[in-house]
Amino acid sequence: MSGLYKDESLEGAALTTAAFEQFLGSAGPLVVAIGLIFFASSTIIGWSYYGEKCFQYLFKIQHC
Repeated sequence: MSGLYKDESLEGAALTTAAFEQFLGSAGPLVVAIGLIFFASSTIIGWSYYGEKCFQYLFKIQHC
């Protein structure tokens, strides 16, 4: 909607931040940063749990 995707100098998070800033003003980058923090932390927690369960399965460890 912002049309910023046409600007080839912007990619990834910079493009997203610029688009949110265009619509939300100075709160745009803050919204993107908070969303990125939540996404990264939930991904770390999820993969940690998944890795633990795989380890338990591979080495036949029973956990309460």
